[in-house]
Parts: sequence; C-alpha cells; structure tokens
Amino acid sequence: MTITPGLRAVMAHGRALGRLCAILSWSLWCVARRSPGSPGWSSWWAAGVCRRLGVQVEIRGPLPERATLVVANHLGYVDILALLSHCPVTFVAKCEIARWPVVGRLAAQAGLIFINRQRLRDVHRVKSAMEEALAAGHTVAYFPEGTSSNGRSVLPFRTGLFEVAFAAGVPVVTAAISGWAADAPPDDRVCWHGDADLLTHLYRLAATRHHGVIIRFGRLDRRCPERRALAAMARQTIIATRPVPAPAPCYYPRLPWIKGGLRWSR
Repeated sequence: MTITPGLRAVMAHGRALGRLCAILSWSLWCVARRSPGSPGWSSWWAAGVCRRLGVQVEIRGPLPERATLVVANHLGYVDILALLSHCPVTFVAKCEIARWPVVGRLAAQAGLIFINRQRLRDVHRVKSAMEEALAAGHTVAYFPEGTSSNGRSVLPFRTGLFEVAFAAGVPVVTAAISGWAADAPPDDRVCWHGDADLLTHLYRLAATRHHGVIIRFGRLDRRCPERRALAAMARQTIIATRPVPAPAPCYYPRLPWIKGGLRWSR
C-alpha cells in the first residue's frame, strides 16, 4: 500500500489528537488520584506526559543528588518535562506561568518558585526560596539564559542566582540539553521559542512521529571566586558537553496548513 502525502497528513493529525487526548486524560487522573503538592507528584505526572506525548528521553551521566543546584540551557517546556520525568526537582520559572489556566495552579501546588525578572527586588525573594528548598534537601533547577532558545546555541547566562550555590554551600550540576525530531529540524518541532504560540507548537510536536531530548549531566567545581566566574564556567561546560543527536530519518514531509489558525510550516 502506497502512503500518499495526504494520507500521511491525516495520520499525523490523528496522532496529534490521540496524544493530546491521552495527556489530558492522564493529567485529570493524576489530579484526582493524588494532590499535586504531594512528594514526587510532578515527576510521576511528567513521566506519564512524556510517554503519551512520544518524547524519548535519554540521560547521559549520573543524575543529580539531593540538595543540588542544577543549571541548564532551555529549549522550552519539553526540557522541563524531560528533567522532571527522571529526577524530582524544584524549578525556578517565570511568573507568567502562574497566570496560565490550570497549568499555573498545578505548578504552584507542585512547588515551583516563580520569579518576576522585571523586578530586581524579586531576585532576593527567589534566592531565599531557593536556599530554603536546598536546605530542606530538595534539588533546585533553573535556566540562566532567562528564556528559551532555538537549540542551535546557548544564550548568555544571567549570573544573579548563582550566588545561591555559595550561600547554601551546595554542589552545582550542569544539564546540557539537545532535542531531535525525525521529520523536521529540532528548532521547528522540539524547541518552543520566540513568538511561537504554545498550543500550536504542542499540536505540531504531538503530530511528530519520533522526537526526543538528550540530557547530559556534569558536575562543576564550585571553587570559583565569585558568581560570574561560576556562571561562565557553567555556560562553557554546557556548550562543550551538549549532546549532538544522530541524524533521524525523515518519515513524512512538512504538513500543510490547518484550518482554524493552526499551521505546520512558518
């Protein structure tokens, strides 16, 4: 049987709808079964979302231990799910997420630390919250780039929150993250960046047959004199150790426009 481009498009749309329905059902079941604030809930939920979204997560290097500060480059929501699915971490996230319908409330109940990057005073509050979480034995993760990228390069790091490593006396672990997709460049399917609409990107990712994330962990030497040197070392380590995914086969061509505003190609 010959699979025409039109049939492949129909199959992709069906795959996307099936995966998104499965994610919604899983999320509702998780909320009904356990409180989002209970220990391990976020990792349990994220692992299920990754499976249902088709995200293949590959971990290289030892997972971070408890009471560790994890710094990573940022590709979008996919790397958050990938990290959570393998290690329970408390994320520092932008305050805009708290205003997202449903997701914001779940994130707050799961213990996310929200930061308003437009207010310098808010950094001191976030530092205190991070230090308290680390003192309680939690692993805290954040993205020093301050925003997500297209995955082709690592953006400059903001250095303010690196002071937490010195104040709390905890080890620093880098997480170098790369994405891949079978039928398109990863910056088009895996990375959510720029002005891309969240729902459009999620639908496009769910329609992709094979895609995934590779995370390589590495431990930093914390004997740096100050936070700027530590931030520079962390960025260089992530650049040097960022995994290079093997070329994935192409299973079907880029898909046409979808009625109702969602589209596949930019």
